[in-house]
Amino acid sequence: MSQAKGFLAGCLTLLIILGALSFGTARAFTDPTSQGSQGDNGGTIQALLNEVRQLRLAIQRSNLNSYRAQVALERLRLQQQEVDRLNDKLGAAREQIAILQREKSNVSGEIQRLEGQLSQEADPSKRRELENQQQMTKLALARLPEMMSQARETESLLSGQLQMEQAKLNELNDRLDTFQKELENLANSQQNGNR
Repeated sequence: MSQAKGFLAGCLTLLIILGALSFGTARAFTDPTSQGSQGDNGGTIQALLNEVRQLRLAIQRSNLNSYRAQVALERLRLQQQEVDRLNDKLGAAREQIAILQREKSNVSGEIQRLEGQLSQEADPSKRRELENQQQMTKLALARLPEMMSQARETESLLSGQLQMEQAKLNELNDRLDTFQKELENLANSQQNGNR
């Protein structure tokens, strides 16, 4: 970038010097030979002006592409944070489902254990205590399918959101790749033009 500005400053300085020389030459000489070289100087100046204009346009394009790439990069960073956040929430929802499945298995085993103890217990007070435990355990088992359903619904919702946000992230990555290629092509064309 600074090379292009330095080159532009050098061209402008050269243009000013050539303009001053051209202006001074036109006043000093009035013979036909000096008028011929004056036409050559005018063509050279016009070529330099065209080159300066092209450089200015290339710099403007480069600046615009750099700005667009910076904006896309910042959006990419924010989108990646959103994808990571949803990924964490989805992982937590899946862990909750796994916990509920283990809980269901544990509660079912506890009910069978309590039924076995009830069938062998002769003491009425201990029997009532076991019956109460069994009833509470059955209530806990009855609530598990609803909790599992809610957890699966949350997982499904988060999975859908994650897919949408991942698609946005992929689109931003593609856009950033396009900007990068444009900047590389511009740099290559400027290098080829300077040779």
